Amino acid sequence: MFESNVTQATIAIYYFIAGICFSILFDLFLLSQKIFGNPKWLIILEDTIFWIIVTIVIFIMNFNMFNGEIIGYPILTLAIGVALYIIIIRIFIKRNLLKLDK
Repeated sequence: MFESNVTQATIAIYYFIAGICFSILFDLFLLSQKIFGNPKWLIILEDTIFWIIVTIVIFIMNFNMFNGEIIGYPILTLAIGVALYIIIIRIFIKRNLLKLDK
């Protein structure tokens, strides 16, 4: 399916933002596990459910935008969003959370 450059850029931005949002949700999820002190079996179950939900959301995004085709650049921009969040934003969040933890 042929798409214009503007459409491809818009889709890439959506996936980039989705990568950042998934990362933020995962950090909040990890924080809640730390606060409540869940047992290991519950953490494994919660992690599995979280990643199943993320997989379903990505599948729905792909299905709605590309009729279910797996296209490389959206997945790459999703990964770039996650990577940039981990490299840049997560450092600041963890520093502030460590201050709250004391």
